[in-house]
Amino acid sequence: MPYYELKNDKLQKFWEIHHFPEPEKYFLLRYGKIGTSGSMKRVLYTQASFPERYTRRETERKLGEGYKLVKDSNPSELKKIYSVYQVSLRQKLMAKTAKKQVEEKKTQKECPPGKVLNPKTNRCNKVKIMKKTVKKPVESPAKPVESPAKPVESPAKPVASSKDVVWDVKKQGVMLAHTFKDTSTGKITSPPKGTSPAPIGWYLSEKYDGYRAIWDGQDFRSRVGNIFNAPEEFKAWMPRGIALDGELFAGRENFEKCGIFRKKEPCWAEWKKMGISYQVFDIPSHSGPFEERMKVLQELVKKLCSVNKSQCPIKLTRQTKVKSEEDLTKTFKELLSKGAEGVMLRAPNSPYEPKRSRYLLKVKQFFDAECKIVGYTPGTGKYKDKLGAFICELDNGKRFQMSGMTDSVRENYMTTHPVGTIVTYTYMGLTGDGIPRHPGYLRKRGSRE
Repeated sequence: MPYYELKNDKLQKFWEIHHFPEPEKYFLLRYGKIGTSGSMKRVLYTQASFPERYTRRETERKLGEGYKLVKDSNPSELKKIYSVYQVSLRQKLMAKTAKKQVEEKKTQKECPPGKVLNPKTNRCNKVKIMKKTVKKPVESPAKPVESPAKPVESPAKPVASSKDVVWDVKKQGVMLAHTFKDTSTGKITSPPKGTSPAPIGWYLSEKYDGYRAIWDGQDFRSRVGNIFNAPEEFKAWMPRGIALDGELFAGRENFEKCGIFRKKEPCWAEWKKMGISYQVFDIPSHSGPFEERMKVLQELVKKLCSVNKSQCPIKLTRQTKVKSEEDLTKTFKELLSKGAEGVMLRAPNSPYEPKRSRYLLKVKQFFDAECKIVGYTPGTGKYKDKLGAFICELDNGKRFQMSGMTDSVRENYMTTHPVGTIVTYTYMGLTGDGIPRHPGYLRKRGSRE
């Protein structure tokens, strides 16, 4: 396996990696200043595809930082160094533990006769004298009785396998929402055949401002099938062999912090500090109607969080039946005042339809404003050789890209929307830098396209 070095006027560093597939499956990394033994890190894994992905990713990262390949490292020598390193770590840990015990002994409270110290509360409690009871002899059963399992304080870490994947996002799809009302006409989206019009009788829930994530039974995936690298400690709470639909959520008005979900090396301490949760609202792998799926989901979340409910990151999304349009408006405004992005409406007795579905509608607060077109970006994919996005400028000089145009505009933009054209766009609030969030083209000034 390779050994790399980074040398310049300021830095003299090295980095090497070696894969040990047997008997334990792990990678061994050594890094630090050239001329020293450096630091060591061991990375365990269970997935068969992990070694190739991990080696390629880490190597590309180091090459990008300016490291250059010097030679191939000696695995036996690396393992020998690691053994010495482990001994050193154990010695440091033992010394630290001994020091802590001495300090605790100095501060330990002394209790009077007849009382004992409770180490958790540091209080002296009376010694309870248990009365002796005479037990009757019990005949031994024919079969040996197993001792009861000890209570578990945290969920056991699951071992992933390909059998756990029960929902292929790329092949099977994801349920996506239509808008409740057309932003230009105000017309409510018509319901599927046999379903009453929204919103009366439909189920309302909060629309989260996070990252949509499908739990496929093994990993969190985006709606296009890309994996979100969540910490193993977070994934340990999730069910195996069951698909869930939800949102990785950092809290209301914290969308800018959601970049944590794109990190290649997730940090469990960072996720805990930010209070990351998985707001779950459906079970794609269950074929029943919506109400039945919600009952199953409620019991599942209750079971998953039974070990330590206060620490459980899985949160069940609350569903409320809408009684009137006034009821929808009132709840919508209340949630917006608390920092929510909007609300979702789900049709009663509806299936999980893995596509853009009229059984699911989104109600969001849109603002509109004007900007000036100062440039264009070329389209890709189905928009190749057409307009990709307008580059717009605000009165304060800040620029952003805007999409949402019709095919007609994308084909004829040079004629219909030359540089300098003023256009109206919709958006959902501003970022911390004052840039419109989710800007969408509405029309040219003075027109009703």
